[in-house]
Amino acid sequence: MPLYKYECLECQEHFEELVIGADEKPPCPNCQSGNVSRMVSLVSSSGGSSSGGSSFAPSKCSSSGFS
Repeated sequence: MPLYKYECLECQEHFEELVIGADEKPPCPNCQSGNVSRMVSLVSSSGGSSSGGSSFAPSKCSSSGFS
């Protein structure tokens, strides 16, 4: 089951919900309204790409001036 982010259009509550179908709209946990909108969510990948990411390898250069 995918995890979707929603915004309630009645009380502006943001929440996440595991849903079975992509068209399913769960009620707001704050006000119980069914008037919710699925939000756009960014997907994070943690594997294999060499074109970016946040890995940092310190330099092994001895000429850095630090002892």
